[in-house]
Amino acid sequence: LKSLGVTPDFLVHHVYPESGSDNDTALLLASGNWAGDGPNLRQQINDYVGTAGTNIELLCTENNADSGTQGRQSTSIVNGLYLADSLAQLMKTEINAFIWWDLRNGQDGQSAGGDFNASLYGWRTYGDLGIIGNANTRYPTFFTFKLMQYFACPGDSVLNATSDYSPLSTYAARKADGALALLVINKNGVTNLNAQITFTNFSPWSTATMRSFGIAQDEATRTNSVIPGAQDIATNSFAGAGTNFTATFPPYSLTLFTFAPAAPALRTLAATAGAYIFQLQGQPGVPYVIQSSTDLASWSPVATNTLSGSTLNVTNSINPSLPVQFWRAVWLP
Repeated sequence: LKSLGVTPDFLVHHVYPESGSDNDTALLLASGNWAGDGPNLRQQINDYVGTAGTNIELLCTENNADSGTQGRQSTSIVNGLYLADSLAQLMKTEINAFIWWDLRNGQDGQSAGGDFNASLYGWRTYGDLGIIGNANTRYPTFFTFKLMQYFACPGDSVLNATSDYSPLSTYAARKADGALALLVINKNGVTNLNAQITFTNFSPWSTATMRSFGIAQDEATRTNSVIPGAQDIATNSFAGAGTNFTATFPPYSLTLFTFAPAAPALRTLAATAGAYIFQLQGQPGVPYVIQSSTDLASWSPVATNTLSGSTLNVTNSINPSLPVQFWRAVWLP
């Protein structure tokens, strides 16, 4: 291609860590390979295409656990954890697409030769590369994708969250509206893991939204629980959030916290016959809406300010025809 002066638009990357023989621990470790895949592919482009390949995009157009005949692992919660870990890892690279193989594929029974070794976690008696089977059978990978839509969306920024314990993967994203999402994946299949969570440059509201999916929800599917929502993503409130707090994560589970920023404050700097000057105190990158009122009941927006630092001085004109005026700053999701 280089000798012909042809530059591809993109490079296709397919990833299947296993083929025919499965191991749950090995699969969950394989999600760590994405950090090296991007630089490796970019180096190959540089070697073979040269500077003309600078704008070639890297796209993962196929990913799943096993490229061979499917066994128990493909329809277990383990594959869902691998999916979430892979997608979150890939977001931190220059790879610009993540396509799971696939939406609907078809079941491989035990007689087809897939891996159903007793050491593999799971209860389904067939394998399937799809996230939906038959007319309406939803595998753990389906619920993983359903949960991940709340982690990061267009306009959000992926942050560099770290964990000092390898079975507990952590990822964070700053939402476009100023909230923060924290994804925690417990890759230990038998133990609740406690973790101390510390935020830098972000102060959360004391109550967060917590979405989770794991063994409890998958077991509800196995037993065909009739409790409303038992088989779906669990959504709860988490009290006690702060810049430093402790949380417990069940075995083989995905937990996603969404933290609103702590409340802003206003401090009066000066007031004259024609203007009221105050200081907005909040967090960098968070948009706050300045509102005004004459009765403390009805509020009207005046301006939206996204802080670049921790403070911003704001001047508002005073309407001489109004006997009383109030101002406040709020964060609106």
